[in-house]
Amino acid sequence: MRSFWWDLSTPDNAQGMQFLSSEQYHRLVTMERVRQVLPVVAVAGIVWCVWTWRRGRV
Repeated sequence: MRSFWWDLSTPDNAQGMQFLSSEQYHRLVTMERVRQVLPVVAVAGIVWCVWTWRRGRV
């Protein structure tokens, strides 16, 4: 599978040159991690809110 940000098969990238700067690459990696964690945090927050609401009404 080829990466969108760099292609190791080209001669220019044989030395490990990267298309994006380090800051841009880390920002994209961080955003990908946020997209993976956010649904889990949202579901946990909903469960916590429902649990708190039900506890107060019983």
